[in-house]
Formats: sequence, structure tokens, C-alpha cells
Amino acid sequence: MNFAIIVAAGKGRRFGKPDKIFSMLSDKPLIYYTIKKFQDCKSIDEIVIVTQKNSFRKINEIKKQFNLSKIKKIIEGGNERQDSVFNGLKSLNAKSNDVVVVHNATNPLVRVEEITECISAAKKHGAAVAGFPLKDTIKKIKNNFVEKTLDRKDIFQVQTPQAVKYGLFAD
Repeated sequence: MNFAIIVAAGKGRRFGKPDKIFSMLSDKPLIYYTIKKFQDCKSIDEIVIVTQKNSFRKINEIKKQFNLSKIKKIIEGGNERQDSVFNGLKSLNAKSNDVVVVHNATNPLVRVEEITECISAAKKHGAAVAGFPLKDTIKKIKNNFVEKTLDRKDIFQVQTPQAVKYGLFAD
């Protein structure tokens, strides 16, 4: 089986409000678009939403309104992102070779193909992450002066989804 853990328990410090996942875009909440990509992905069997306790009702309403049937659990997040991911992992009834995909709720632009590719790569290599070659120039700074320009040909920017075989968490 393949599980998706969608992490939606953030405090919204940079955005300015803790419920940014419910910000409306084209008459639907932001989190809908993220969940929908995983709902539509044939490689995903179950979705777990990790969120703040006070968001459970709204997530359940979105699940029902848009028939997001792959959502099997809504659980409470932790103090930090890694705590929320850990809570999501603990909630799974997964086997060693099952793949777990972790994704940020505020990244609705993920493509179904990216999810599928991450799962395939994790099955083959144990873990995978979505990424792309860095385009920006990166400078190494020392004492407020440029020490050198880093060669970006081997530098990638990574993001979610991140996929891993469940058994690697226990090792």
C-alpha cells in the first residue's frame, strides 16, 4: 500500500494567520487542491491529514463536500513539523515495504506525475524527494563578504512530496 501524509498543522507565521490552508482560491479552500491531487493519484491508497485539533471539523466538511474518499484519518499535529510527521507515521497501519509520501498542505501545485515518480523511486531506492536544478546564483559568505560562488550544476532545490519505505523509519 501507499500512504500519503498531508501535513497541515502549521502556525502560519509567515502568512500571518494560522488557517492559511482554508484560504479560498476560486471558491475552494487551498487544502482542497492539495488533497485532490493525492485523491486523483492512482498510486495512493490512503490519505492521512495531520492538522490542528481545531481544524478537524473543517477538514471533515471538505472531505464530505468534495467526496475525498481516500482520507482515512485526521490526526492532531505536533509542536514542530517533524512532530506532526511522526504523529502521522504512528497512525499508519503500514508494512515494511509500504511507501509513505509526506507532503505540505500548502503546496497545491504538486503534479500527480511527481507523486507517482516519487513512489516509484522510493520502491526502487528506499526513499525519494521531488527536486529541480537550482537556477539562482548561490554565494558562500564569510564575515559579511563573498568568499566564493558555488557551482550550481550539482545543487538541487528539494521540496515535497518526499517518499520513503515505511520500514526505513524503524531501522
